[in-house]
Amino acid sequence: MMVVDVETTPQFRASAPKVLFERMYGNSDDPDQEGKRFLMIKPPAAQRPVADRVEIVLNWFEELRQRVPAQ
Repeated sequence: MMVVDVETTPQFRASAPKVLFERMYGNSDDPDQEGKRFLMIKPPAAQRPVADRVEIVLNWFEELRQRVPAQ
């Protein structure tokens, strides 16, 4: 995440970008309404995606129909 100082008078001027903080959790950050803090969601270690594994589910519509019958 980067930050710049901004002046609007007498004319617009922005400083060189500086690192505010390193992103630790991907794109899961959001500033608060005052713009003074960030909310970040850190996934539990057990729920972090595993890059070296792909799971393929076959016939998942059929399993869904069995588990949640249509009314």
